[in-house]
Amino acid sequence: MLLRRKFPTLSMLSSIKLGTALSVKRSDLTSSAPMNVATSWNMVIISFLFSWFTGVVFGMMPANKAARMCPIYALRNE
Repeated sequence: MLLRRKFPTLSMLSSIKLGTALSVKRSDLTSSAPMNVATSWNMVIISFLFSWFTGVVFGMMPANKAARMCPIYALRNE
């Protein structure tokens, strides 16, 4: 049961680490490219908050539906 609670956190942290490592590697590879790309911290924060909000909203919708359901009917339909 403990693993079920820790799995989302561990998968999120590993995704962040993998995404960061890949973006650093990609920026090293494209640093010799003639184009100049700037990343704004405001856009990073806004995109993080948007994805967090989307995850919370679409995670809470099925959770609220399941919380309102009678356990006997839920087990019967399983």
